[in-house]
Amino acid sequence: MKHFLHIVIIIFSIACNRKNEARQPGEHVSAKDSAGYKFEQPDKVFEMPRELKEISGIDKIDDTHFACIEDEHGILYIYDLKNQSITKKIKFSNRGDFEDVALSGDIAYALRSDGTIFRIDNYNATFVTSVINTSLKSRANTEGLCLDKVNHRLLIACKGESATKEIPKHDRIVYSYDLATSKFDDKPVLVISQKEIEAKLDARTDFAPSAIAVHPITGDIYIIGTVGKLLLVFSSTGELKNIQRLEGKYFIQPEGICITANGNIYISNEGRIGKGNILLFKPLSRF
Repeated sequence: MKHFLHIVIIIFSIACNRKNEARQPGEHVSAKDSAGYKFEQPDKVFEMPRELKEISGIDKIDDTHFACIEDEHGILYIYDLKNQSITKKIKFSNRGDFEDVALSGDIAYALRSDGTIFRIDNYNATFVTSVINTSLKSRANTEGLCLDKVNHRLLIACKGESATKEIPKHDRIVYSYDLATSKFDDKPVLVISQKEIEAKLDARTDFAPSAIAVHPITGDIYIIGTVGKLLLVFSSTGELKNIQRLEGKYFIQPEGICITANGNIYISNEGRIGKGNILLFKPLSRF
């Protein structure tokens, strides 16, 4: 009997090891596989004031200050993480459904859910606002905006359905706006395949983007979604490299993401019942 139990234990151990070896990138939910970050526990939590309860987008200005957008007002908030206070409010538009913000030097770009982008020149001084019209409409439900510095363009992540019949109904699209030519490109930069996500997770799930960022060190594209509570990591060529579940009490409603030059990741959450927040995640090791 003892000999039989010993054999069973050995067989079980081999099976477990083979299962772990067969795991494909992105099928994980452990810190070890989370693209170099421990998303289970943030390094710091910054609670937002009432005005930023519905914080929907963030980008970093410097070591202390962030540019923030919230859902209902055309206001760019400058927030001081160190002193935990709003230091400036820049009204660039009337009320609207504003979803994200991206910075390029002294220019801020704010995204509205109907695909309209507001360009705010010299935002930290005497600012001037202009409107960038894309071919995207309300149906696209544009949610994420970031600067792709290497390619000198803005990336726009859509929560809504694609208007193109060639793309499956449940897939989600990332488009681009060229800053050099001032032209929107109707050809997708990235198609987020629902089937591929489900295959890697080995589970039924829905995903829709709420924010996007380009990692300045690796060049990878990070996309988070409140729908599905996931973080997807794509290579610059569009390969789905990793999937991370965004679980725990701090991920109330993940709506914004930015990645700094040293690899720190900041994710903002709308507050729903409680306060909004910004979470800091430092890389586990140097890139």
